[in-house]
Parts: sequence; structure tokens; C-alpha cells
Amino acid sequence: MSTHQPTAPRTLLDKLRAYFTRRPHIPPIAPVEVPALSTPDFTAAAAEITAAVTELATRRTSPLTGRDNLSIDGAHTAMFDPIIEPITRAWLHHAHREHDRIVATLTDRKIQALCAINALKDTVHDARVDLARARTADDTLAHHLALPPTTDPRPDPHTDPLPLPRPATDTIADLHLLTNTPTPTPAPTPAPAPAPMPAPTAAPMPETKTPTPPTHTTPLPPTTTLIHNGTPHPTP
Repeated sequence: MSTHQPTAPRTLLDKLRAYFTRRPHIPPIAPVEVPALSTPDFTAAAAEITAAVTELATRRTSPLTGRDNLSIDGAHTAMFDPIIEPITRAWLHHAHREHDRIVATLTDRKIQALCAINALKDTVHDARVDLARARTADDTLAHHLALPPTTDPRPDPHTDPLPLPRPATDTIADLHLLTNTPTPTPAPTPAPAPAPMPAPTAAPMPETKTPTPPTHTTPLPPTTTLIHNGTPHPTP
């Protein structure tokens, strides 16, 4: 029986991978493949340093101090400017170039993944719209099916009208069911003659009235002249 216990995820990528792995409907995250680093030429650099150390070891005196080159410090000081410093600078530039290359590669992958995610979002949105339309259609159909059947009070125009009921005094001979003679139609009843219109009568003329002259009952002043039959008469 195995006693191996799974280790807890430490990095963020491990936590995400562990989270999505527990959900079977979501595919697990594949490990990120980082581009391989290109290493400098260590063999050539080691050969240069070995040659410089051998050359300094054959000298009796240091070119800087003029004393006997008996310590490694003197050899290191003599090799730093012409050999170690240029090699270190070249390795540093190489590391920066590798860093920029890896960042550019991962950024390109990130952009491609975001484009794929946006395309999936559009697909999911269209699928949700189609699903909502289908559900609406299903709900409408279920609503109509749940309604009770309705009857149209109007008669069906494609059916023949029912025959009119006949009076009970009709006989088979009157109905002409055994003969091919057409049913006689009664003659139309003549319309009554219109009553004569009365002669128009003339309207009475309006009565004219002759105006009567006014009579004065009060005495007039002495200076007043009465007019009678068109002739003025002075008052006494």
C-alpha cells in the first residue's frame, strides 16, 4: 500500500491547475513551455582565462606592481580589465537579450489566448441567445396548449345553411317532393296606391293698420302753433 501523500500546491500555476483538475468539465491547464535559454560559450571563455593565467604565472613580476607575482590577487587584478570584465559584460548583455526574447514569446502567447477566449465568449453569447429564443418558443407553445379549446360563434362559411322550417299545414304534394315541377312562387302583392296630396292653400295676407294722429289732452303754451290740415293756426 502506497503511503505517498500529494504535496500541496505552492505556486499560483499549481493552485490553478489543481483547481481546474477537480472540475472534470473544464480541461486542465497545460504546463507553460518556456523557450530554452541559449547559454554563452563557456568553453571559449575558460580557455581565454586559462591562457591568461598561464601567461601571468610565467612572469616573475606583475605588470602593475612590479613585484614578484606570488599571490592570486595580483593575477586577478591583472586579468580583470582585459579578460574578465569584457566576458562578464558580454554574458550580461546575453542574459538581457534572452529575457526580452522570453517575455516577447510569452506576451505573444498571452495575446493569442485572449483572442481565443474572446472568440469563445462570442460563441457562448450566441448560444445563450439561441437558448433563450428556444425557451421562449417552448413557453409560448406550452401556454397555447394549456388554454381550453375555444368555439367560434360565427357559422362555418363552408357548411350549407340549415333549411328553413315549414308550417305544419304543408303536405307532400305541396312540397313537390315526388315531382320534378318547380315550386310555384306566389305573385307579388301590389303595393297600395299613394294617397292624393292636398292642394296648397294661399297664406293670408297680413293686415295693415292706418296710424292715427296723436291727440293732446294737455294745454299747450301760448307760443305753440297747432297744425290742422296742413294750415298753421296761432293759439289765442
